[in-house]
Amino acid sequence: MRTRAVLTCGALALALCAAPAAALDFRSVAENAVILYDGPSSKSSKLFVVNKGYPLEVVVAVEGWVKVRDAGGAFSWVEAIKLTDKRTVMVKVPVAEVRVKPEDSAPVAFQAQQNVLLEFVNVSGGWIQVRHRDGGAGYVKAQQVWGASVAGARLRSGLTGLRTEGNLPRFPSVTSFPSMMFSLRSLLSF
Repeated sequence: MRTRAVLTCGALALALCAAPAAALDFRSVAENAVILYDGPSSKSSKLFVVNKGYPLEVVVAVEGWVKVRDAGGAFSWVEAIKLTDKRTVMVKVPVAEVRVKPEDSAPVAFQAQQNVLLEFVNVSGGWIQVRHRDGGAGYVKAQQVWGASVAGARLRSGLTGLRTEGNLPRFPSVTSFPSMMFSLRSLLSF
């Protein structure tokens, strides 16, 4: 009986340690306009509409639905088929400087304003390698974007990356996203 209790506690501890790693999974919205719901059903209340490319953190997947967290910290549900593995990050600071190398002293390749979406390429230390849809590429500090975790990316893809050079102008924000709020109740309900 005691052995069973020890094994059960060990399995529970292992599951709790694995849970944060699963929370580091990000996906992007695959379609032009996708509805986020308050539950895993199209009959649930509609909360928000998000644009193509918007990054969402995957919390849990259940029977064709995914519970996600957005850049504002709100939790909601989306149909799994509405998400893509093609990764994007969204600038969360007023202006992010994308540099040609993952170093503070490296020249600036371009600047991106808040809410601009950038294609996620890879991770290099505390930097995220990105590419703008207009062709600019470089490295942005991980703290300046939403949609990627340095720790999660290290676990999945390692630390290698292609270094690129570029000299492009500042890219303005083309879209702004709704700020969303969440309650502890939504965090705890699956």
